[in-house]
Amino acid sequence: MEARLKLPEINQALRSAFSVLVWGAAAFWIRAAGFGFWPVLVFLVISAWLYFRPPLFIEKFAYSFLAVFLLVFITPYLGIWDWIVPVSAGTVFFLLLGVKNLVFLNRHSFHSLAHSLIVVWVALIFFSGDLGKFGLLILFISLLFLIREYLVLRNSNDDLPSPLIKVAAVSAAFLASELAWGISLLPIGFIEETAVFAAMMFLAEDIMYYAINDSLDKGIAIRNSTLAIILVALVFSFSNWAPH
Repeated sequence: MEARLKLPEINQALRSAFSVLVWGAAAFWIRAAGFGFWPVLVFLVISAWLYFRPPLFIEKFAYSFLAVFLLVFITPYLGIWDWIVPVSAGTVFFLLLGVKNLVFLNRHSFHSLAHSLIVVWVALIFFSGDLGKFGLLILFISLLFLIREYLVLRNSNDDLPSPLIKVAAVSAAFLASELAWGISLLPIGFIEETAVFAAMMFLAEDIMYYAINDSLDKGIAIRNSTLAIILVALVFSFSNWAPH
């Protein structure tokens, strides 16, 4: 009986994997073709078809889906390593589809993983300087919507009003953007800058998660803060300190 129950889940996962494989191939095609009209049109159709069918929880994961979609376009061309972009985007898209379409049982964990990968990806582009002079603004807007989606999905407190989550998301995105600006001034490489930012960002999100669910205590705060400090110290110790 247990094997029969697991079989549909495996079949769903395989179908999602095949769909994402097609999507990833289309993402590779549009980048290799220099974002020509027909490749982009095909990519748009495939993306919409996969995300909106079945029409489950479309609005809940819209920001993450849009972020992955746009990252395929805004990530700079990486030469012979450009295959990393469609593979990375396909991995995140697979996680999102699995969560959205109820393929994964532990949906919160898989969504958190997808969310973390998107944040790291956006941060990498920001610290590499490829977002241009409006990089900080783009980072703020991206984090605003991603953090808001994260908090809404992780909220298990029915008494918590929606405006409070919006205020928390705006505040967190603003502080994270200011933190990113400060980190960008450090004389270390953009990968190390991304690692420092990610460690502190995920610490803040974790604390907000416990706070909105009324489960934050001193032990959790100390544990997570200590872990973030250790990670940042490790990054700094292995960084090559030199002026930009």
